[in-house]
Amino acid sequence: GGSHAELRVVPAATSWAVPAGLDIKLAAAVPCGPGTAALALELGGLKPGQTVLIQGAAGGVGLAAVQLARRADARVLGTGSNAASLERLRDYGLSDAIVAGERSINDQVRDLLGGEGVDLLIDNVGGPALMAGLAAVKDGGRAVLVGVLGGMDYSIDAFHLLGHRQTVTGCFLGPVMAEPFVHQLIGSLLEQVARGELTVP
Repeated sequence: GGSHAELRVVPAATSWAVPAGLDIKLAAAVPCGPGTAALALELGGLKPGQTVLIQGAAGGVGLAAVQLARRADARVLGTGSNAASLERLRDYGLSDAIVAGERSINDQVRDLLGGEGVDLLIDNVGGPALMAGLAAVKDGGRAVLVGVLGGMDYSIDAFHLLGHRQTVTGCFLGPVMAEPFVHQLIGSLLEQVARGELTVP
C-alpha cells in the first residue's frame, strides 16, 4: 500500500539510506534476498571452516547465501535442478554443485565430504526437499527453513530430528526487519553491495 505515492511516511526502523553511488533498483532488492540470506546464516550459527548446504542455490536468497557463506570461509554446497546454472554459481563462491534428482542429496553430499554430513542446511525449497536435505546434515547439525515452495503442509519427521539431534529453525525476515540487529545487518549489506563485495544480479 502506498508504493506508487510520490511521498510516503515510513518508520525509520524499516528504512535505510541508500549508499552514495548505489543504484536504487539494486538497493531495493537487498533487504529481501540478501537480507533473508544473512539472517538465515546468523540463525544457523555458521562458523569459518564449516560446511553449508544451500538448497535452491540459484534463487535470490540462495545466491546471496552462497556469497555470504563463502565470505565466512565456509565450504559451500548448493543444490539446483540445472547443472549449468549451478556451474555459474562457482563464480560467486559455490564449492560443490549438487543436481537434485540425479541421485539422493544425501548420497551426493556424503560422497563429497568423505561420508560426513554438512554442519548447516539452508533450505529455500521446503516440502519433501527439507527432509531430503536433513538427511545430509550431520548428527547434531542445524537447519534453517527459509522457503516453502515445496509445500506448506509437509510434515517433518520428529524421530529423525531426535535420532540425529538436529535443530530446525524458521527464518522469516518480514516480522523482524525493525529489530536493531536486523536493521544493522541490512545496512551492512547495502554498504557491501555499494563497495562491490556482494553481487545482486
